[in-house]
Amino acid sequence: MRESAFVNPPWLIDRHGDGYVQVTELLYRIAEVLDGKHTFEEIAEHAAQATGRSVTGDNARQLVETQFARKGLVPLADGTVVGGSRGGRSLLQLSMRLRAFDGKTIDPLVRVLQWLYWPPILLIGVALALGLEAWLYLVHGVAAGVHDALYTPGLLLIVLLATVLSAGFHELGHAAALRYGGGFPRAMGAGLYLVYPAFYTDVSDNYRLGRWARVRTDLGGFYFNLLFAIGVMALYALTGLEMLLLIVPLLNLEMLRQLVPIMRLDGYWTLADLTGVPDFISHIGAFVRSLVPFGSKDTAGRPLPPLKPWAGVVFGVYVLLAIPLIAIQLLLMVRGVPRILATAWDSASQQVPVISQSQASGDTRGLILGCLHIVALLLPTLAVAVGLTRLVRRVCLGTWRWSAHSAGRRAVALVGSLTVVGFLVYAWFPVRTPGTPTSTLSGQALYVPVQANERGNVSDMVSGDVATTVALPTPASTLSPVLQTQTEQPTAPIAPTPAAQALATSVASPVTQATSNVTTPAARQTLPAVSASPAPRTPTATATPALRR
Repeated sequence: MRESAFVNPPWLIDRHGDGYVQVTELLYRIAEVLDGKHTFEEIAEHAAQATGRSVTGDNARQLVETQFARKGLVPLADGTVVGGSRGGRSLLQLSMRLRAFDGKTIDPLVRVLQWLYWPPILLIGVALALGLEAWLYLVHGVAAGVHDALYTPGLLLIVLLATVLSAGFHELGHAAALRYGGGFPRAMGAGLYLVYPAFYTDVSDNYRLGRWARVRTDLGGFYFNLLFAIGVMALYALTGLEMLLLIVPLLNLEMLRQLVPIMRLDGYWTLADLTGVPDFISHIGAFVRSLVPFGSKDTAGRPLPPLKPWAGVVFGVYVLLAIPLIAIQLLLMVRGVPRILATAWDSASQQVPVISQSQASGDTRGLILGCLHIVALLLPTLAVAVGLTRLVRRVCLGTWRWSAHSAGRRAVALVGSLTVVGFLVYAWFPVRTPGTPTSTLSGQALYVPVQANERGNVSDMVSGDVATTVALPTPASTLSPVLQTQTEQPTAPIAPTPAAQALATSVASPVTQATSNVTTPAARQTLPAVSASPAPRTPTATATPALRR
């Protein structure tokens, strides 16, 4: 790996499309001739000549039997291949990947698109996109597009379809950038990030390129987003449809979200390739241990190879910023679990009579939109449940292994576990706050769903001013806000207006660009009121990371 942040640059071995394994140069030189035809003496001679070190046949045999066999790089004597020792599955890893196109299938298209990175074309494209966006925000505006999308049935679905298409085009940008730099994209497809669908592009071949070629691959999706925006505004010039312009700010918001280098999105891989640290998140534990060494060697974990001085400073700043932000997001997720469940239940209960009325009246469109709304409500609920389950399992297993060989550590683990349980009881136990109806902790007591007038900031979540409030079930005539990733619906039994029905579909397609956060708080934006309903809020795309490596 060229231009690395490590003092001794790592060597990479491809595990047949299942990621790379970092090894020393000695192991890499052994792998070069590890083909089943050379003897261990010949392998040792090749490695000694390449590295200038003294290597014997017995040394080569021992390394093959331990390092290579244990990592699943060579088969055992009986022909089986072990799974390797790559550690536990990341909580932020894309799962259930479905390869839609392999590298050979998309290569003809990517070969053509790579010419969009020719410097004159690239500069013209970026300048044109920035100029058009300046006109949109400073001169024309997007209010008319927002109004048309919310009040004209069906137009919002077109906007959502366009955002899905832009996500696919975004992935082609990564593939084309890799191809332009001399790499080869291996596949494109889709998967699940927790329970949310996500596109991905396998650009693992990017590791073979130099620093700036890797960065170009990382930012290629943003460049293609700008080109997509140019196409959208050109289509607006031909049709005059204002709602098309609403696609542009949605693209810009997605680009800003992807730039945040805390989770494994495009901004994260850009920072990794700029600095030469292959993966910040996977090395945080080793970096902290290198600063504060403790514990026995058998439980300390894999050490971090020496970093260059400037890289150590960058890594330290990243850890100081990333750990608090991740901890805050985790705190907000855990603290808000009861509210999420209560709000999802309340919003879904409002949709049941709407679905029944649509079914009775033969309104197929209303029936489909209502069902999609309930499905969309299930997604964040399942996401929180799956995320918490995996997190608890990972923490419990890690704590058990860490304390396995020490009574003192067992005591520390027990105290820590009791502390966590106490926090969960404090965070989730329903209490009555002043101003709410008196209620018991029986089956009729409910956590109050998210209210329209709430701030929802960190202070409120931590202090519990609203998060643990309980109240009696609200009458059917009372408007109850929905989950913060959903839009508000008119109360039953009044049927929703066509605009409100169309707006409900804005949560039905959380597909975003894929390159690994489970609980990014949804931003809110006040929009014009729909009929007599409270002002709806546009949902923000749930963070869905695109597979980078």
